[in-house]
Amino acid sequence: MRAYDPARAFAIQVSDRSTQKLAMTSTVRCGNQFDFDCLHRFTHDNSTPSEYITRPYGNQNVLALTFRGCVSAVGRASSYYDHQDVYERVILWRVPLLALWATTTLPPFGLHTQIFTLVHLIADPIDTVWSLLYRLDLAKRTVRWARDKDGTPLSFIFPTESTPAVATNAAGPGNVQNDPANGTQETEREHLINEMLRKKKKVLLKYFHDVPAVIVTAYDEWGHGEQAIMAMHYYFNATRWTGSQRSMMRKTCARVAFYIASDRVSRFLPSIAAGLVFVIQITAGFWKTLSATSDTYDKSNPVSAGLNRAPHNIAFGALFFWLPFVVLMTALIGGSQTSHMIPRVLEDFREELARLPRPSTSTPEAAEPEAAEDSTQFGVRSDARGTLERDTFPNLSSEMGDRWTCGGLPVWQPEKFKDFSKTAQGKSHRSFAWLAITLSFAILAIPTGCAIAVSWLTPTEGFGCRAMTQISFLIMWVFNAITDWLFFLCVHTNSPSPPGTGEGEQKRPSSRYSNIYLVTFARDFVFMGATIGTLTSTAIGIFNKCECWCKWPTSSGYISFLQDDFIFQLIKHRLELHFPIIIGCALSSQILIFVGIWIYFYEGHRVLKQRDMDSILFQRSHWNKLRSILKRSLWDKVYTFFRKTRRVNTMDILSTDRLTSSYEMVDQASK
Repeated sequence: MRAYDPARAFAIQVSDRSTQKLAMTSTVRCGNQFDFDCLHRFTHDNSTPSEYITRPYGNQNVLALTFRGCVSAVGRASSYYDHQDVYERVILWRVPLLALWATTTLPPFGLHTQIFTLVHLIADPIDTVWSLLYRLDLAKRTVRWARDKDGTPLSFIFPTESTPAVATNAAGPGNVQNDPANGTQETEREHLINEMLRKKKKVLLKYFHDVPAVIVTAYDEWGHGEQAIMAMHYYFNATRWTGSQRSMMRKTCARVAFYIASDRVSRFLPSIAAGLVFVIQITAGFWKTLSATSDTYDKSNPVSAGLNRAPHNIAFGALFFWLPFVVLMTALIGGSQTSHMIPRVLEDFREELARLPRPSTSTPEAAEPEAAEDSTQFGVRSDARGTLERDTFPNLSSEMGDRWTCGGLPVWQPEKFKDFSKTAQGKSHRSFAWLAITLSFAILAIPTGCAIAVSWLTPTEGFGCRAMTQISFLIMWVFNAITDWLFFLCVHTNSPSPPGTGEGEQKRPSSRYSNIYLVTFARDFVFMGATIGTLTSTAIGIFNKCECWCKWPTSSGYISFLQDDFIFQLIKHRLELHFPIIIGCALSSQILIFVGIWIYFYEGHRVLKQRDMDSILFQRSHWNKLRSILKRSLWDKVYTFFRKTRRVNTMDILSTDRLTSSYEMVDQASK
């Protein structure tokens, strides 16, 4: 018997491996290009080594190729998809996102601000959503300050010492009505005036509360809202002014509020239409993919041959399903139609108030009310500083060009970080800041999770290159939000003193905000280029290689082939059922969050967006309108039904005259 020779045994083993490689090379000619058909033939070839084959689904007829087998056949090279296939999938799943992105409400401050808005929205969506929420919250704070029952604006509109009595009993012709509460008597004419006031008082109060809110909100676009509140408290102190001065102040403020509101525009309806079209396009994309798919795998059918690529294209599109939410938010907040209308109106307003006679300080009523000027008496917006001038509105003549760097851009509010530095008076602001950050992250994390789920469930199942790329987008957005906070710290190096102390308070660094704006612009441009480049690479086939289709090394490392009927039907079934549900969850979550924000910030966005002043001041209930229509002729009914409500513009005198008559009615009844 021949003795065992280790050298001879090793030579035989090497010879066997060479024979296997030779057989594999002679059977498969994939070359250096990733090709599913070639790999599928290699997997089902009898000469393929058994360690390269696996059966992940427990079905003997469904074979999968391991990562080692894939590398041995085609290497680690990637191959690009067919150009026609790339074009069709980009049109189907990418163009709707671009069309929706283009409908974003843009500011009127120049081309660079419009480009910045679009770029910042894509590169830094967390900061964009947070800034939009901050803008709405700031407007809501202002409205609540203006509607504070113990605040000065309410006593300025209807002073408690001169509010007319409202009759409680019906008045006959020529009769005199007694008012037991006030111990006075009123004639029939006075009774009719009081009845008219009682019916319109609710609507008038609703608008008169909005007048100071509209003005302060306009000053917020320069970061001077707190100084405007200080000035409002000075001018709206009812004990300072006579009746004629108060009437003149009311008319001046109302006229300014009219001009500010008429310059603002909200493209809410077109944005809703764009969102609906986007949803229809996504639904049509699913329908087109499924309708063009054959019952079984067909290489001649481009859709069937690339059916395993369709879910991944859908997933990378779902990654940006927060776009409808952001577009609707920008439309909800709205913006100015021109860049110079509001600052000119505010400057004329400041100069006109400066020409008013100052109240006499010789009487006790006109004495300086120190307690009323304290910042703790400002209601919800209790963050005014003691160093601000109390009796003057901000001078914007030298800051016309600073509007877009200090709060004029809804998508970029650099002063939102100040909510973290509030003292005891601003705890609610800190709570909202954390809530806004959490909500902004959730709005992006939900579509990201849905995108990862779609890629995960596409055979081969698991966490692979595509899911890692999708989660890297979220990490990039978080990183950009952190850098925004670091930029803010660079501007505010010193910690501000508590409100009202007047110590160590810094002026608003508008020039340094301009520098931060430029740095942010450059950073966003780089990251937007990286975002578009990554999406383009995924569409043309950068992941079409062994590592990504095997989802190695995060999974078991094998390739499932679309040519197997089991895998083909599995992907088709998930395209019909599971993937639409996941995409529907991503879209519906954005819609539900937007509806919740619309309800919660109703007071804020109602002041920010364009409104019809006639309908606010002189609206009637729908029942009264219907009852009056039924009493008219057929032509009057048709004309009234189709008559469109006229919008207010800066040259509208009718609404101002109606408001002036309402003021005079109030003043006459108050005497």
